[in-house]
Amino acid sequence: MIKKNKTKPSSNAVTTGKVSGKRSHARAPYNFIQLNDVMVEAQFQQPDQPPAFDKYYNYDRERNDGYLTGEIVYELETITPLYIRGVTPEKSGKKNDNPDFFAPGGIVKIPGSSIRGMVRNLVEIVSWGKFENFDDRKLFYRMVGDKSELGEKYRDTMLNLHDLYSIKVKAGLLKKVGLNHVILPSSSPASLPGFPTIYRVDYDLKSRKVASTDITLGEFEYQKVFFQPVDEKLHTHYRKTRYGKEIPFKLKYAKVQKIALTQRGGFCEGYLISSGNLGTKKHMHWIITLPNHKSNLVIPDEVVQNYIMDENRTEQADLLKMLEKNPAGVPCFYLSKLINNQEKVIAFGHTGLFRLPHSNSIGYYRTDCLKEHTGVIDLAEAIFGVETKFASRVSFEDARPLKDQANLLQQPEYAKILASPKPTTFQHYLNQPKGVETPIEELAHWSSSGSITRLRGYKYYWHRDTRDDKNRNHWVERGEIKATKHTRIRPVKSGVKFEGKIRFVNLSPVELGALLFVLKLPEDHYHKLGMGKPLGLGSVKIKPKLVLSNRKERYTALFDESTWAVAETGQQPDEYMAKFEQYVLAKLKELGSRETGAKKLWDTERLKNLKTMLYWKNTEIENWLEETRYMEIERYNPGSGRKENDYKNRPVLPEPVRVVESLDENCRKK
Repeated sequence: MIKKNKTKPSSNAVTTGKVSGKRSHARAPYNFIQLNDVMVEAQFQQPDQPPAFDKYYNYDRERNDGYLTGEIVYELETITPLYIRGVTPEKSGKKNDNPDFFAPGGIVKIPGSSIRGMVRNLVEIVSWGKFENFDDRKLFYRMVGDKSELGEKYRDTMLNLHDLYSIKVKAGLLKKVGLNHVILPSSSPASLPGFPTIYRVDYDLKSRKVASTDITLGEFEYQKVFFQPVDEKLHTHYRKTRYGKEIPFKLKYAKVQKIALTQRGGFCEGYLISSGNLGTKKHMHWIITLPNHKSNLVIPDEVVQNYIMDENRTEQADLLKMLEKNPAGVPCFYLSKLINNQEKVIAFGHTGLFRLPHSNSIGYYRTDCLKEHTGVIDLAEAIFGVETKFASRVSFEDARPLKDQANLLQQPEYAKILASPKPTTFQHYLNQPKGVETPIEELAHWSSSGSITRLRGYKYYWHRDTRDDKNRNHWVERGEIKATKHTRIRPVKSGVKFEGKIRFVNLSPVELGALLFVLKLPEDHYHKLGMGKPLGLGSVKIKPKLVLSNRKERYTALFDESTWAVAETGQQPDEYMAKFEQYVLAKLKELGSRETGAKKLWDTERLKNLKTMLYWKNTEIENWLEETRYMEIERYNPGSGRKENDYKNRPVLPEPVRVVESLDENCRKK
């Protein structure tokens, strides 16, 4: 029996653990800014509507009334190399075929769209926005031998746990009939009613030959064969411990001994199926019988759409893509259940132990306040617009390099592969009941109740100084280059300066303050921009200057002495940043947020974590690059002298503040 966690936090609880020596914690080049417990709405003079777009408004400072128009001119300096891909030539027909930096007309620029995306995301975080920019889909999992609660759930779904792990799934032929995807169920051999429809057969991984035959099959391939059917019986297998000892265990399945490419006496026809290799451990293929074509099961559209949304499935194993090439039908495996006395397909895959969809989608794990306010306008939407309601009141120009700078670009290099963990790494992406000390049996996952866990929040990347060419964490690939996996890039060098402009029309002081708040960061705090952030690329320093325009004065006079009358004046941004800060803090208090006690916005728990993520001097902490690297399945440990699995026991990722506190504490102990 799996021990259940008796203490369940409230639906909005954010449970983060402190780093402890009791259990190894996870490490990653990213971390999370927790979701807000309340949502701060934008305030318009007209309900849910910004000021009209057909005129300019004046701002009365004394009455704090009206709107502001002008521009934010900023200088951007690259602290680490920066890469934003240029346009791939249409003739190449290849994705990511162009290593060059974005340079329309031959002029290196930072796209305004890149700056806009970065700024909008930050505005949503610091203004307690809605967190709606995510892919609300169901994730998939396959956990045959995992010790967690989810591993037990997977085995119970796919296997008969009380019958020596005999298989529960069914087999059939996947076809497209009209607009529907259907499965024609496999049937028992005509001469042997009641016999299995799913079989196993040995093969040699190195030669790819099926046992005692010359039949070969590549990974994720299938072909028709003839075989002698047998009934299920017990087979002894051996599990090797870390100390080399072999422990026997028994499994129940039907194992084929005789197989051929032509019909023989007593043989029946079926499909031989090869799934993934699973490293060097796999030694058996699947065989399924043919369908009787008397019935078919229509796959519900929701099940098909969930299958399509599984981004972690390799393209070779995609049954729908196989079906496009083989419309006559593709062998498959599936699960079904009776709904209103009708058999319904609930999941399908290319192998007998395929990936299952989790019970809940990503959006299910947002905090309650974010679910309840989906139709409300937040500050980020008020500024940047809502596609179906009103336009943006800000525009971002491409940033150009300052003059008198030569040789802006590095030579093209192959970057290290960005094999980042996906959201399926639930111990990172979901809050865990006991933080980093949560036992593996109690880890929350994408099928857990919303009363137990919530999303960790906004994903952000640490600053990582990987510029030193001698450092093993350098962003350039120094090992074997694989053209199908590695990407060649040509980034802008460190120390290059750009100038850009953000134009705004009819923003309230609070809205303008939100923009300035995320652009003018505290000292030694930098932004992240572009591609390759996990590798250390894209750390940039931004210095904004505010220029306000009085439109009434501008159009009253044509000249101002000997120059054009532009009616523009430079302003200090602090006044508007303070108005934004006061607005959000007052709203947090009014809404009863747990962050009510903070006197400064940067002192709230959420923004302390954001501030920690943006702090450049973290890179000076001892072993910083090691502590913020991706985990690996096989990582050489100098202490033990062998390769170890960083993911063993599914370690939990501490919150950003705890990561730095732990490293600082370790440094003090030394």
